[in-house]
Parts: sequence; structure tokens; C-alpha cells
Amino acid sequence: GINAEYGDIPLNEESIQLVTHFISNKRNPHLRIVGLQSTKICENGFAQLIHSLAGDDFPEVDPQNETRTTMIGDEDITTHNPNFGTNRRGQGLSIKSLGFWNEKLNGRSISLLSRFLQHPSSPFICDLGLVNCSLGSTGIEILSRGLQKNQTLTTLVIGRDAIKDEGIKFLAEYFLKKNSTLKRLFLVETSFGDRGAKFLSQSLKNSTSLQELNLYGNPISSRGIVELSASLHSNRPDPDSLRIELKDPFASVPHV
Repeated sequence: GINAEYGDIPLNEESIQLVTHFISNKRNPHLRIVGLQSTKICENGFAQLIHSLAGDDFPEVDPQNETRTTMIGDEDITTHNPNFGTNRRGQGLSIKSLGFWNEKLNGRSISLLSRFLQHPSSPFICDLGLVNCSLGSTGIEILSRGLQKNQTLTTLVIGRDAIKDEGIKFLAEYFLKKNSTLKRLFLVETSFGDRGAKFLSQSLKNSTSLQELNLYGNPISSRGIVELSASLHSNRPDPDSLRIELKDPFASVPHV
């Protein structure tokens, strides 16, 4: 497969145009991974990237006014239009993994990503990673709302981001509680403790799909880990079907 991965080199306006042109002209079965690492991508550049993934019919999202009307051809729609996402042309992309490392994403960028995950082009996304992207609890709430109807994601990585207990609550309520496809969940150095662990316990206790949960670098007490493990294994006839890890998954990843 073809990977479109860009790292450690700042992407200026010209570079972004080349990247988006490459992505939008590779609508074939071979493009599998799109990833950015430490490219200092700007807000407009990120918007261009998302649009290249979603296609020309993708509506702009304004986080300050989420009901703003957007023109698509001769049709007026808003982000709250109940018909949004229906009868949209398929884009033909077959990307499986989408990842961002050390990229400072603002509210508009996160809103665009969230909307993209609800767009008809998004069912091909199986792996999503956001590491050191300045999400915070507000950003993870926006992202979680975009994932709440997703039933294709198998791996979610959130790392080195202080989403805290409140962020875990949003993730649990809007996404984890309703999802039935997630196999691997990495919440690495995300600054949540026993309260967040309880949110995870409540939202994942009936999950049969989850196989790996990595909680490295979070201030969870030993008691909190034991109670979480007991809860998540309580409905599983095979205790080995779910592995809870406390090791750094990024230790062997270069430049991270």
C-alpha cells in the first residue's frame, strides 16, 4: 500500500497544496495511511488536508457558530441538518489509518476532524491517533461527539495530552459506551486518575470487542487499576481476551 506520511519538516502553503493534491489524486485501493508529525501545520493547511480526504462536498464548520449555513452547490445546509451525510457521492479512498503527532490543533481544526469522522467518506478509517495535539478536555469532547455514531474504528490512540478526568468522561459518554468495534484503546499520559478510571469502567464493562487498553503514564492508584480490571473482566468468560497495559507504547517509536 501507499503511505502519505510527513514528519519533522514544516509544511508551508505550497507544501500543503502538494500533499493535498497527492491525496486527492490517489483515490485508489493503495493509499492506506495518512499521517503528520511535527509539521507545524497551520489552521488553513489542516482544513485543506481534511477537505482533500473528504471531497468537495464537505461542509465547513465554524466552532463559534455551529449552525452557520454553508453552500454546497445550489443547496443550503447547516451542521445540524438531519439530512446531512445522506446521498453524498463516495470518494473512493481506502485509507485505514489517520494520525497526527506533535501538531497543535485549535478548536476549528478539531471541529473539522470531528465533522469529517461523521462524513460519508469516513467509514474507511480504522485507526485514529492524536498524540501531543493540544486537545484538552474541550477538544476531546468535540472529537468524541464526532465519533459517537462511528462503528468502524478499531484503534484509538490519545497521547501526551491533558484531557484529564473530564475528557475521559466525554470520551466514555459519547463514544465508548456506544461503540462495538474498538479493539485497542491507548490513553497514554493523559492526566486522568481514579475518577476517569471509573468512567472507563462504566462505559466499557459490557464491551466484548476491546482487546487491549493501555493506560501508561496516568496518575491512577493501584486500587483504581485493580477495580477497573475487575470490572472490565467481569463479563468475559476468557480473562485473557482483554489485556490492560501500563508500559510506554511510544518507547520504541523514533522522535516521539
